[in-house]
Amino acid sequence: MASLMQILVPSVGMLVSGTFSAVGQKALYDYNGTSICPGDNFKHFTPFTKPYFFTLIMFIGEALCLVWYHLDQAYTKYQNKRSGRAYTTLTEDAPMINGAEGNNRKSKPPLWVFALLATFDLSGTAIGGVGLQWVDASVNQMLRGSGVVFTAFASIILLQRRLRLKQWGGIVIVCLGLVAVGLSGYLREKFDPSEASSGGVTISPAKVLLGIALVLAGTALNAVQGVLEEKLMKAVGGAEVHPLELVGWEGIFGLIFSAYIMLPIVHFLPGPNCGSTENLFDTLYMVRQPFVFVLIFVFIIALMIMNYLSQQISKVLSAVHRQLISSIRTLLVWAVEIFLYYAVHQHIYGEAVDLWSLIQVGGFACLVAGTFVYGRAKEAEQQMIPVEQKE
Repeated sequence: MASLMQILVPSVGMLVSGTFSAVGQKALYDYNGTSICPGDNFKHFTPFTKPYFFTLIMFIGEALCLVWYHLDQAYTKYQNKRSGRAYTTLTEDAPMINGAEGNNRKSKPPLWVFALLATFDLSGTAIGGVGLQWVDASVNQMLRGSGVVFTAFASIILLQRRLRLKQWGGIVIVCLGLVAVGLSGYLREKFDPSEASSGGVTISPAKVLLGIALVLAGTALNAVQGVLEEKLMKAVGGAEVHPLELVGWEGIFGLIFSAYIMLPIVHFLPGPNCGSTENLFDTLYMVRQPFVFVLIFVFIIALMIMNYLSQQISKVLSAVHRQLISSIRTLLVWAVEIFLYYAVHQHIYGEAVDLWSLIQVGGFACLVAGTFVYGRAKEAEQQMIPVEQKE
């Protein structure tokens, strides 16, 4: 049984790193920095709203997980060598994978599988990042709870799974929560437009709805990615892959796709950012500013730490506990956003507490309850499956 420190340290670390990554990205979106478009001779102030660049940054954080994975494997090998135990890079299910004699050893999937999964990660993150500029950070975090719903339906379609009655009940509760959270964001911007700002720019209710739709679409793509991870890993190669290794390879391919395909495309597509959808030269100019550079650097480290600690929590406790800790993180993100709104002059950052926050609270409660019901039902079902069937 895990000790209190083995539970407390990764839980607190995941809360802090996850909260910073969510709040930090939204804070940079709202930050008005100096910029100069190529060919212009004067500087101007503009928000650092760079969702496609942030997709690249996220993949850098994921790619660093591969470094962490190899360091962890090297340390484990060193510890086993000192204690005289045999070393293996496989998971605790190695006997199930290899067979009693180890003659049926299955290989890990080829790299093209990780590249395919990275395309879903890239698409979902970029689309969700675009939507974030028009919704509050807390609303964004809560809407990402829709992953439970999208994952369930993707499992039915791609894995031919049948859900239990309790799981359907959890999905219905989550959907009610999503409606309440989305409604609170829309009503806030419709009836209190003075509170709706991103970098001091008022956001229309229509853009809020668009932002909500994009966040949900991005979450849906990430949910399909998760189901495909399970399906492809078993279909191609068959051997289990360490979660950190999986995240790391997806980060490597996502980094390549972002740097050499996505960013050049949005740079040459016409748009409001110095004539581009997202001007690369404008981005590089703004990144040189100390506030932006430091926040991006810490953001990358926070992402890497959060990915690592989330896997530790699943190992020490369970995936259900990780979901509950993620719910606490959402609450913490909301608390930090409220603090920033009232602590920072002119209310540039964060979000206010108003009448519509009560609807948001109700939606959040439904999301947590529905996620817990669905997670507990899924965990109970997995515990009932015989070992032979899990192969």
